[in-house]
Amino acid sequence: MNDSKEKLCPNCNSLLNYENESFICDYCDSKFSELDLENIKNNIPITSDITIDKVTRYIPFTKTKNDLLNEVKRITKGKIFIPSIFKRIREEDIKLQYVPFYIFDIKSEGDTNLKCTDIVSKVKDENKIINIKKYKTTINSKVDFAKIQVCANNDFDKKNIEGINEFDFNNLSDIPTDLDNTLETNITYNESLKIVYKKCRKLINDLVMKKTEHKYSVINSNNIKYDLINAELVYLPILYVEINYLNNKYYLKMNGESGELDLDIPISNERMFILTTLVFLITVLIASLIFFLGGAK
Repeated sequence: MNDSKEKLCPNCNSLLNYENESFICDYCDSKFSELDLENIKNNIPITSDITIDKVTRYIPFTKTKNDLLNEVKRITKGKIFIPSIFKRIREEDIKLQYVPFYIFDIKSEGDTNLKCTDIVSKVKDENKIINIKKYKTTINSKVDFAKIQVCANNDFDKKNIEGINEFDFNNLSDIPTDLDNTLETNITYNESLKIVYKKCRKLINDLVMKKTEHKYSVINSNNIKYDLINAELVYLPILYVEINYLNNKYYLKMNGESGELDLDIPISNERMFILTTLVFLITVLIASLIFFLGGAK
């Protein structure tokens, strides 16, 4: 094989063989064209003629700052290991923000190669016999329709809002001229396609995990086709509080439409240490009293 054609399998890192204008992996049975490898390398196997110039629609807030405040109070009430700063949140600390999202309508199909291991144990003549069977199989999966959301603001995306991004897109409305509290879009449409690609592959893999009962490790989702049906840039409503605690930032977030929560609350190590120390001291004291009283008899 020509040195210029030497490439590693992107799934198992084995050396690919170049045969009949294709790259073939003998280890995981994957097969790629030169274009496939280039697309995987650049993380952009999806291309589209769709162009998006600006945000045109949004989902209005149905939840208020007081809703998030009450939920935080309810969840933290009586929890002695939660730091006090998370229990002293005020309404003015909460921010209402319309965050830009790219919304993609996609359909996808692909074959997933699995390397399977079945382990069967049985007892015969009081001896335990274990049979291990290893084999490979391929499962085809289809996603007829899915909506994929990609945050279009890089700064806000760092706050990890995956836990509250389930919205009812039937409630999208045209943007009024006086809409406040909006974040700018600083992730381009083409950059967002890279994330769509990763999420599409995860959709296929998740389907495979539900469809098979084998004990296996997924080697590759290959020969996957993605069709982008539609894409739109919209504003979605999110409430959040940013808390600085022990030189770390924590975020308490709420979906401004559904009220879905994602609370990033740590445990107070100081309180945990104090309680553990008290329990230890009380245990030592009780043990000493028992020993003393037993000796007195």
